[in-house]
Amino acid sequence: MTEKRLLWILLVLWALAFGWSIWSLMFTAPTGDGFTRGLNRVSSFVGWQLAAAVLAFGIWLAGRHSPPRSFARRLSKVPASLFALLCAVVVALIIYAAFIKNSVPEPPPPPAKPVTAPAD
Repeated sequence: MTEKRLLWILLVLWALAFGWSIWSLMFTAPTGDGFTRGLNRVSSFVGWQLAAAVLAFGIWLAGRHSPPRSFARRLSKVPASLFALLCAVVVALIIYAAFIKNSVPEPPPPPAKPVTAPAD
């Protein structure tokens, strides 16, 4: 099997895994109760994204043997770049959530005495 054919097969498998991760996130019915409701959707998305990341690493390795500045070499960097972008977005959201938590004002203290006079 030539390296070019291997690269295209890996690209198709990566596109399927990447697309399936998004499809499973959007169209899987949520299960569970309370806080864990819908966690099956997130775990399915993350699992398929990890599979796509492994394929992206294989694509990058297969593309390294292509001639410099060729279309195949440039294309082999796209899946790994998308995975890095996804990781950067997740880290940015975590940092944002950590900082926004500290900027929320405290609720006002309860009144010191009852609002209405007690009944006699």
